[in-house]
Amino acid sequence: MSVTVAFEALEHDAGMWDDVSSTLSSASSSARGLTLSTTSLSWAAEVTGLVDVYEAARARVEQLLSEGATETGVIASTLLQVKAAYQSADTTQQAAYDGMWEPK
Repeated sequence: MSVTVAFEALEHDAGMWDDVSSTLSSASSSARGLTLSTTSLSWAAEVTGLVDVYEAARARVEQLLSEGATETGVIASTLLQVKAAYQSADTTQQAAYDGMWEPK
């Protein structure tokens, strides 16, 4: 694999992780709106504790989706940082070796 192909692969992978982050963020926002009340369910839901159990589960799913969005965003950002670091090092080394050897 050439260096150019590796750079393209890093950028492609970062884009995929960024897409996952966006999807998880959207799902988290959707989960935020899925609240239910006693009126939405029934009086029995309040008596049996279903409203509280449902809200705890909904809040946990929202939290996990939000955390997933954050972490996959960090992965995307890190991959782009790695790409930039390799490109910088490659450019620096090319400049350092430029003119040191001339083919005959």
